[in-house]
Amino acid sequence: MRLAMQALQAGKLGQAQAIYEKILQINADDSDALLWMGVVHHQRSNTNESLNCINRAIRLKPDSSHFQIILGNVYKDLLQFSEAENAYKSALILSPNNAEASNNMGVLLCVLKDFSAAAEYFKRAISIAPRYVDAYNGLGAALEAGGKPEQAKAAFRDALRINPDH
Repeated sequence: MRLAMQALQAGKLGQAQAIYEKILQINADDSDALLWMGVVHHQRSNTNESLNCINRAIRLKPDSSHFQIILGNVYKDLLQFSEAENAYKSALILSPNNAEASNNMGVLLCVLKDFSAAAEYFKRAISIAPRYVDAYNGLGAALEAGGKPEQAKAAFRDALRINPDH
């Protein structure tokens, strides 16, 4: 599994897919292999296979907020925003203190131009993980787009204070 993940992270999608296929030949119900095989399919623009793998992984591991986040990310990339929102909400139901799910919901709401709601999700992510730079940047973007430039500047300054290189 580690080799498949390394291949995926290196962009060697064919190699990653071959390893995940071998894992799934041995254990067709390996939820982690199914999830990441779905990500490989998504990156290869094979939407149906991607969603089939990820949804099957979720059926095998329904209590995984991480799996719901991945599903939400795929739906967001596919511009299926209602489905992405449902997946992020499911992740937050499963894990209310999940900063990544809160942040991703904020990003989605920014795409949908609901900047006020987005800002609330970014604030939630920050309250869960006070050093989550992406949430500060998202908050700054939401506040700026929502017409609150001074509050936006403060959020961006906080992001830079935490990580000057970000």
